[in-house]
Amino acid sequence: MPARAVGISTRPVPQPTSNTGPLDPESFFYPNNLDAWMIVGPFDLREVQAADVEFQMWRDTEPEFDYIFVGASADGTNFDGNFWMGNSGGWQYHDVDLGPYLGLSQVWLAWYFHSDDSNPEDYEGVWIDDITLWVYTESAPPATTNLIQNPDFETGDLTAWSVAGTTAVSDVNFNSGRYSA
Repeated sequence: MPARAVGISTRPVPQPTSNTGPLDPESFFYPNNLDAWMIVGPFDLREVQAADVEFQMWRDTEPEFDYIFVGASADGTNFDGNFWMGNSGGWQYHDVDLGPYLGLSQVWLAWYFHSDDSNPEDYEGVWIDDITLWVYTESAPPATTNLIQNPDFETGDLTAWSVAGTTAVSDVNFNSGRYSA
């Protein structure tokens, strides 16, 4: 079962300099003190009866210290969601219900990774793949509309995604489930 967390972003995100740069798992483990956001949106969920986002995640992070957060937001800044840490043992399917955001004209999704200041050389990091946002509208027969489908990040086309320029989490409360980008 995923846990919940809270924080505010304030630090810049390190950027890789090339395909074999400091964030490439083939040549380097993830860095210390990393706070990185991947945000997409906004999406209009006003005329939608149900919505969810599906994705695959593989993780190997320092247990109790480094984690991946996945959440949704009505303002693009404050995200509610869940986080996971440790080793997933391989790729895992995740499905996040966006029911609390139905009827809103603007909804954002975010994936956030945090590492502390200890040496993560024994851990490989987090991979996210096969992200699909599904919305269901009222019609007969029930129809699905696929707003975003980026089946693989291997193509390198991240034009629908934004990376926040100054990000970090200064305070974490593992009981409330709120982050800010």
